[in-house]
Amino acid sequence: YEIRSAAVAANIPCVTTVQGAAAAIQGIEAAIRGEIGVRSIQRMQAGLRDGEQLS
Repeated sequence: YEIRSAAVAANIPCVTTVQGAAAAIQGIEAAIRGEIGVRSIQRMQAGLRDGEQLS
């Protein structure tokens, strides 16, 4: 509890699960590669139906 509170107070992200850490790493890596974009959830669902991979 104290670690999270200190992180929030210092405006520092705090990841508390392995799954969350993995997602954060994927996002950071995508940002470094310049692959960050914005899509609507409807467009995302349509892409999944068409066999697109989420990245």
